[in-house]
Amino acid sequence: MTIPTVRRLAAISALALTVFGLGASTASASQSQNISTERGAVWFNHDGDRLYAIDTKVDGMGVQAFLTWNRTRSASVSDRGAHGPPKPKNLDIPEGTILELQMCYFRNSGLVKCSKPQTAIA
Repeated sequence: MTIPTVRRLAAISALALTVFGLGASTASASQSQNISTERGAVWFNHDGDRLYAIDTKVDGMGVQAFLTWNRTRSASVSDRGAHGPPKPKNLDIPEGTILELQMCYFRNSGLVKCSKPQTAIA
């Protein structure tokens, strides 16, 4: 083996040990999540269990944040029309609970389009 190949293998091995070592210890740690687009943003802040939605584009559609956990619990908050700072929904979710955050656009007639769910941890 050449010296560059040995160095590359050593770097890959060190990176793998770091990733797997950190992955085990942070799996149960709280984790916030956000989804942003050109129309707005939604986010879950694990510090205080707050759910936010903000519509940044005045276009007749609103932005809605959906949060689900334990397959039976859910919460949502929406914003329409870029009217100042977002107003959070305060939740009380048990520490370590795995959550799914989703961003949707809506009109008066209902939901238009939703993102894929992204994972957060309370």
